[in-house]
Amino acid sequence: MKDEFERRIATETGALIKAQRMERGLSQDQLAERLDVGPETVSRMERGVVMLTIPKLVELANVLDYPVETFIPKASGSTLSGANEIAQILKPLSKKDAQFVVQLLEKVGAYLVQR
Repeated sequence: MKDEFERRIATETGALIKAQRMERGLSQDQLAERLDVGPETVSRMERGVVMLTIPKLVELANVLDYPVETFIPKASGSTLSGANEIAQILKPLSKKDAQFVVQLLEKVGAYLVQR
């Protein structure tokens, strides 16, 4: 890979892939079969040795039934990436608890802007 930034993206994406695979109870072999690749390819993706193409990333997200944007690492620095992380945190909460967290974030954000 070209530089440290790309290595960091590949490593973070790989960790996210592994976490989602394990959360789904899939082995590397099972994921490889669903993606029509070899198990070593899944291992290399999870270790951040290879950078996924966008089509393969979309296919992976579909196989794992997880939003593709979740696999875009925090390294991007995108506000949307952070919003997606918050959305995943809110997902299992009740409506009342989710509203509480949103209100809390709004207050923290307003405080930080005023500083």
